[in-house]
Amino acid sequence: MKIDLMGGFLGGGLMAVATSSFLALTGRLIGLSGIFSGVSRPSVRGFSWKAAFTSGLLLGSVVAQMQTRGDWILVPFNGTFPSWFAYVMGGFLVGFGTRLANGCTSGHGLCGIARFSARSTLATFTFLGTGVTTATLIDSLGGGPFRNLPSAVDQSQDYLRWIAAAIAFGLLVRSGWRSMGNGNSLINVVVPFGAGATFGAGLTVSAMPTPEKLLGFLTMTNFENWDATLMVVFAAGVALNSILFKLILSSLQRPVLAETDEKTKFEIPTNNYDITRKLILGSIMFGAGMGISGACPGPGVVLMAMGMPKGWAFTISMYAGFEAISRLQKVL
Repeated sequence: MKIDLMGGFLGGGLMAVATSSFLALTGRLIGLSGIFSGVSRPSVRGFSWKAAFTSGLLLGSVVAQMQTRGDWILVPFNGTFPSWFAYVMGGFLVGFGTRLANGCTSGHGLCGIARFSARSTLATFTFLGTGVTTATLIDSLGGGPFRNLPSAVDQSQDYLRWIAAAIAFGLLVRSGWRSMGNGNSLINVVVPFGAGATFGAGLTVSAMPTPEKLLGFLTMTNFENWDATLMVVFAAGVALNSILFKLILSSLQRPVLAETDEKTKFEIPTNNYDITRKLILGSIMFGAGMGISGACPGPGVVLMAMGMPKGWAFTISMYAGFEAISRLQKVL
């Protein structure tokens, strides 16, 4: 068994600090799939802070990679990387599934379980269980079309990093422009950007974007190669969040940056026991996509920021999944 205790605890701790401080200051929870899908729709409520958060995550993950690891090398799992087909198919399933289930590893996992939500706890066990089953089955069958030997396209390309950086700065400028003049730049730009940068740093420090970690956890064909780092990340993040969430919600009547006359307080879901077919089906689809690609929303976008071609394929396919479920729900 492999385990990176330092990286796991530090990464999980950074993500917990980002989510808890964001809740205390703005009253909002961090759910990456919802944030990322909102960035593609500038007319949707909350675009400004979601764009700033995404910008911070993109830039924060890259800076953390440069400062802590110093290279752009991904480590394969069992000598192979997920194939183009795996990232495209997995990305679509992740995008479709997370929006159908209304949450991913951050919203349901780090934040939902920390709030003792039965709905989020069931979703988390469902997508992790499906991810383990899918990844283990693929490995048992030799990988098939879902895995390939390392090649040049499995490493960073400078021009893709520059494009990702340009997108990050563009989102930040757009967010600032939208918030200019209405007096809420702090709550809609500065704080979300900082939270995103901290969360992105946590993902990078814990090495979750690399196949060695996420696929190493989900694949259980060989206990000697099993990587328990994700379990440490979850344990550290959920434990710290559960303590901080309780302190925040019990000691503050409203978010720190909320207006004193604002009626809305903390934006906390109240449907903690609402178990639906959409929740189960979406979580299964998300887990299958994660087991196929070895990525979920956060790590996939970080791969894009790091200039990985397949990270771009995953992210584009994930947004296709977001769009597909959005159109389907309108029809239904």
